[in-house]
Amino acid sequence: MRKTPLTKALLGGAVACTLLLTMANSMADTAEIMEQRQAGFKTMGKSVKAIRNALKAGDTTTPAVKDAAAAINQEASQLAQWFPEGSGPESGLSTDALPYIWKNTEKFQRISQDLISASAKLVSALDAGADIDAPFKAVLKTCKGCHQSYRAD
Repeated sequence: MRKTPLTKALLGGAVACTLLLTMANSMADTAEIMEQRQAGFKTMGKSVKAIRNALKAGDTTTPAVKDAAAAINQEASQLAQWFPEGSGPESGLSTDALPYIWKNTEKFQRISQDLISASAKLVSALDAGADIDAPFKAVLKTCKGCHQSYRAD
């Protein structure tokens, strides 16, 4: 096939369109992941608030408290998946996530596992009808440790 100037222009245009579509799809995927993680963190925040309020009121035996603890544990199990490469500040999208997440993924994975473990202990304490003060404080300590290292506040 002989490449005329028109053929070259059409091929170049097709390549450019393909690249733009790929970039747009990638940006949409990144935005979706960021929305998922923001929603997950909002769920955890609301759940922490519900448990804190129940502790202040002196009644942690309600189904709402168990649901809140289960929600923290469920979201914690997804946490590590919410931060794929390219979903940080370099994406150009608004995020409080610091680049350190992707520079020290081993520590981030460890903190994620710590939150899963701490929140599972909170769920177990509630299921057993035990005092939840210590397991709830462990959840909060894990959250704080992650925020200090990986979140721009």
